Amino acid sequence: NKSGMDAAVAEVKREQQGNLCYENVPTNIPSQIAQRLEQYQNVRACGFRGWHMNAVGGVEGMLVSTRFGDSSQIHYVREPAGYRKQITFFEDPVGVADMCPNGDSPHRNAFLYSHDQGGNEQHQLFYYDLTEGTYVMLTGGIGKNSDFTWSNKGDRFVFTSTRRNTVDHDLYIGQLPHSAAASTSTTTTTEPSATTDTSAAAYPLFNTKLQFDSPATDSGSDSQPDSDSQASARSTKGKKAIPCSFPVPPSSVYDYTAAQKLILSEGGLWTAVDWSPDDSKLLVKRTEKATRSFLYVLDIETQKLTQINAKPAGSPDVAYGRSRFAKDGKNGVFFTCDDGSEFRHLYYYDLDSMTINASLTEDIPWDVSIYDISPKGDKLMFLANEDGMSKVYLIDLASPSHTRAKVDVPVGQITNLTWHPNGQEIAITLNSSRTPGDIFVYKPEGDFGSYTPVQWTFRFSFLL
Repeated sequence: NKSGMDAAVAEVKREQQGNLCYENVPTNIPSQIAQRLEQYQNVRACGFRGWHMNAVGGVEGMLVSTRFGDSSQIHYVREPAGYRKQITFFEDPVGVADMCPNGDSPHRNAFLYSHDQGGNEQHQLFYYDLTEGTYVMLTGGIGKNSDFTWSNKGDRFVFTSTRRNTVDHDLYIGQLPHSAAASTSTTTTTEPSATTDTSAAAYPLFNTKLQFDSPATDSGSDSQPDSDSQASARSTKGKKAIPCSFPVPPSSVYDYTAAQKLILSEGGLWTAVDWSPDDSKLLVKRTEKATRSFLYVLDIETQKLTQINAKPAGSPDVAYGRSRFAKDGKNGVFFTCDDGSEFRHLYYYDLDSMTINASLTEDIPWDVSIYDISPKGDKLMFLANEDGMSKVYLIDLASPSHTRAKVDVPVGQITNLTWHPNGQEIAITLNSSRTPGDIFVYKPEGDFGSYTPVQWTFRFSFLL
């Protein structure tokens, strides 16, 4: 009745705060509850950014990104449960970072990263040397630069840039500073862009050095609990203290005009996604829209483009996802796409016969989002998004039947799969109810597909 409806309306408690109108929302929430929530809302998520390889094929640690304060910065972790040494100290977040993939490269102690100023999205690429704690800008402060990828030898990198006309995303190959220490680079200097500040004020950075031990002499564990004082110097058994000083300017000015070459300028949005095993070719993608893209092999010397999985005119759109060259000596490419399906499946394409094989995941009615191929090319681990949860599978590429097994992982979301250089272990970034954004290394045990996780980072430091 009308009186009952009026009573119900009268019971609604409204409160206006600026443009927000609260209805029946309590305003006298105890401060203890808000304080309790802080430990959940301000936890230190970690993102895996690459293995740090040594000259004998082993690993000295890993590079990770972690948010301290208002932005994500790059940190270094030596071992499971080891503390995070903070490397960068920018006001703005460091975007993508990636360690040199080759322990035999003179740049093995270096990583590449992208960074913009004040959120202007005009990302520039940088080279950071961990042994010297110095960095150098690689892209001259011009255009929008992204999607960089190291060569397999660790001596070059390819990236996308709009520097030519500010509109089209072209592909460039760049040489790295002449020495592993960016501070000793002798490249010719050029004047920086008039609109870009390349001074230390624009790119403040603490000069943080890391002391790396020889694999033969490294002994014992220097693991310490995670703490927020990552940049402080620490002396440990068998290792030197890590010095930190006031912000320093870039180590040198890098002549990008002489060190980089435009290799593809076809117009539109192009990205290079992988190098061939011998670094003579690139796997590149042209994206027209979210539902239509094209894959090509680009010969670096001749700059010839060969389309992969070409379709007749008028065919339905195909969207390609992650794509990688095979690593087992065969001339082929793995990629994910939604060709003829509502889901994105994993395929193998033979470059000699120019034919596509049957889907490796046709029986899984879910999208394959990410995957990684082991260094020898004998195994492939992939991730399927099954009803909102990440499921991990392992494929034996060396077996004729491509034996497949499901890997037991906790319920949650996985955002990274990266094989260890030994080809046995794999790093996984897991976001679950108890480990929101932590890195685990899964080690094989027993049967094919059976792994034991070892936790490297601990985001929830208040949980035992």
